[in-house]
Amino acid sequence: MSEHGDSVAPPRVRAGRSTFLVVAALIATTLTGVAFVTLREPAGPVPVVLDTDIATDVDDALALGVLLGSPEIALVGVTTVYGDTLQRARFASRLIHLADPDLDIPVVVGQRQPLSKRPVWSSGHEGELFDDLALELISQSADDARFLIDTARRHRGKLVVLAVGPLTNIALALELDPGFADNVKDLVIMGGDFRTGDRTPEFNFYSDVVATQEIFDSNIHITVGGLDLTTQSKLGQSQRQLISRCGRLGAALADELDAWWAFQRHPWNYPHDPTLATWLVQPELFNTRHATVTIGDNG
Repeated sequence: MSEHGDSVAPPRVRAGRSTFLVVAALIATTLTGVAFVTLREPAGPVPVVLDTDIATDVDDALALGVLLGSPEIALVGVTTVYGDTLQRARFASRLIHLADPDLDIPVVVGQRQPLSKRPVWSSGHEGELFDDLALELISQSADDARFLIDTARRHRGKLVVLAVGPLTNIALALELDPGFADNVKDLVIMGGDFRTGDRTPEFNFYSDVVATQEIFDSNIHITVGGLDLTTQSKLGQSQRQLISRCGRLGAALADELDAWWAFQRHPWNYPHDPTLATWLVQPELFNTRHATVTIGDNG
């Protein structure tokens, strides 16, 4: 599939398109599917904002690669959340420009602290593979919640927000503008664990249970996939090798895979966030059901 993608993609987005095909092919061959609330087939490119704690676990970067490489998606912005959000914004900007130096996608610095006041956790290696991230010009005057609100108004009824980090930014947008919920077509979330019996506290929900509860108590249209879904497939050495051949972005993602695997001390990872990104472009891979979600103290 990566060879086919290379043959049809414009040269400047070849790396992103090929990365999407590699990741989506893996997910397509392994998913049995669980998610909630169906997203209708789009008639054209869907405007998407990625809200992310990118630069820690490699899966956020892989999700960005899926979005950049999918003609079904028009990525209209990235907002960062949790911890050193400026560093995360610079990292996201660098990956975008590795995919295509001419891309002009707003990257907005978001909230550093969760509403839950839980201590922020960091792996310590965020962005360390690039020694010149400070060269990425990121405006710190833009307000993340206001950006989300304004973008939702601009794309009223069409915008999809893909949230793959703690949900602080989204909760603040809902607090500032009650109309935000109606303006967003779908809030797609990677979070939680919907298995019966023993559940694993999932990082995004656990890190800000206050924001998570506010969102699930709101009337915003939600699609959520949790660990029960995203642990059905793994990325390993064979997928890493394919990704590494996908231009400058692919090479950078392969290096990020290596760094995360070294940190985790095993040569593979679950594609949590790219699984939900794949849902946006290939919903037919997934089974869905409606559900009422209750948030516990551990997410």
